[in-house]
Amino acid sequence: MQHQETKYLVDSFLPFIDFFAAHNINPQEPKTTHHYYGRQPGPGVTKLVDYGDHQEIHILSEKDGQFKLSSALPIASVELGLEWLRQHGFTSIDHIQMTATDYAYKQGRVRLYLLNNEVHSIILDYPVGQELEVAVELGLTEQQLLRVPYNVYLQNIL
Repeated sequence: MQHQETKYLVDSFLPFIDFFAAHNINPQEPKTTHHYYGRQPGPGVTKLVDYGDHQEIHILSEKDGQFKLSSALPIASVELGLEWLRQHGFTSIDHIQMTATDYAYKQGRVRLYLLNNEVHSIILDYPVGQELEVAVELGLTEQQLLRVPYNVYLQNIL
């Protein structure tokens, strides 16, 4: 089943951590990754993701503030991934460190993302049509829906 990501900005993770604790849902181990975004016009995303033990180029499309992964290409190293971005016309690249803590919930994942050790974001990773139910249940509909890639948002607040 095709999943999509819906991103929200939040002030704190504590209400969400408390929600999952009250439902006896334990988090997965936090993971820190490095994302190298190729700057591009429009809301689509092309980026290199460094997981530490492997790297991938991710290409995502955006529609109505929701992002879908359309391609994940394995890359042998960070250096080759950055070269791949340059060869595909990306002359400006933004680096973002992301620490994610995932909670398996219902038929998807709630992902708590800390961007560059300061910005709190929650990604709902759910099959099409189910993310709204989870957003309502978690109280995310009162939070800011992030309709742009993280690198664009961070550029605008700095």
